[in-house]
Amino acid sequence: MDMSKLALLSLVVLSALLLLITYSPAVSSNHGGLELTTYFTGVYMKPGESISETLQVTSNLSYPVDVQLSYEAPPGWNVEFKSMGYTISTLFAPPGQTRSVDMTIKPPAHVAPGTYLVKLLARSRSGSVSASSNELDIKVNVLPRSNVKPIEVTVSYPSLTGSPGSTLDFTFDVKNNLDRDVTVTLGAVKVPPGWNVVFRPYTYSTTVISGLTIKASSTQYGAVAEVTIPNSATPGTYKLVISISMEGYSVTVPLTATVSGITSYRLFTPSGLLSLHVMAGSMENATLIVSNTGTELLNKITLSSVEPAGWTVQFIPSNVSVLQPGQSMSVTMMVKPPAGSIAGDYMLTVSAFNSKAGSHSLDFRVTVVKQTYWGIIGVVVVVVAVVALLAVFWRFGRP
Repeated sequence: MDMSKLALLSLVVLSALLLLITYSPAVSSNHGGLELTTYFTGVYMKPGESISETLQVTSNLSYPVDVQLSYEAPPGWNVEFKSMGYTISTLFAPPGQTRSVDMTIKPPAHVAPGTYLVKLLARSRSGSVSASSNELDIKVNVLPRSNVKPIEVTVSYPSLTGSPGSTLDFTFDVKNNLDRDVTVTLGAVKVPPGWNVVFRPYTYSTTVISGLTIKASSTQYGAVAEVTIPNSATPGTYKLVISISMEGYSVTVPLTATVSGITSYRLFTPSGLLSLHVMAGSMENATLIVSNTGTELLNKITLSSVEPAGWTVQFIPSNVSVLQPGQSMSVTMMVKPPAGSIAGDYMLTVSAFNSKAGSHSLDFRVTVVKQTYWGIIGVVVVVVAVVALLAVFWRFGRP
């Protein structure tokens, strides 16, 4: 065998050995095992924030396994795995399928600016590493605190509407971005004359406060600025400003209060009495007063009645077309019971209705009386008898 054939044979043997190494079982396991994937592996964040991502666990094994999830992070850091609302540490991975897990990375409240490495780990229940892809590094870049405001204020509804005499509750949240507890002072910077502003820790609370203590890197939710509109306020839009301040830093919050007009009126009688006497078959009149007690003009106040069967009730005028604020108008009510009505007391309900201000009603007690002809005849008989006796004494009593 010459040297050329020997060299060729050596090359073939070497190639075969390389192929055996390439397809050895230890290396082929790289094509199976567990894989961890996320959308982002590098994140920037402010102090006090947390990172929420979806972690996908894929099993390339040919058999089902239980996968334990864990992590390696700097001291004080925490990683939480959740699925379907539950905090988990192990999941079941069928062969060839992918499971999604909600992952939250929480740094400590006092974390310093810098770059931190969080390593996510997936292992079989036996604890052995299934593949090199079962580890995933997340690089977290914490920004300097100079880029973060000490406190932030968010108002749920900065514009509210109310009527004179009512209160408006402006709800707001205060976020503490510092790594220590702070006390903020609450105040009203701009308030219309006659208006009043107080602060309460939450809705429906009866406690009046002037400040709040907020823990490090946390938020005080649902504080309330309670604004009272005076009864004398006229309809319109009013501007207010409240302030939340701490250690020389202040946040001013503009608020808008829209005052709507009051739509109200009264229905009453001049004397205040709600009784009436009427002769059966005759018409009797009563006076009603309709008064606009609100701050807005009222159009078309309609009058109506609920009376006993057969009765006649009329209103002059039948409705009040326009009534200015503070204005009153008289209405004549005419009541006529039937001639055959039985003497006694009856109920008559009078109502007024307006589409904006609603309805009011009065209940009248109507007493029906009847003419007693026999009584008149009796009186006449008595008078005649007396006259006759006087005549007899006058005639026969003379000497």
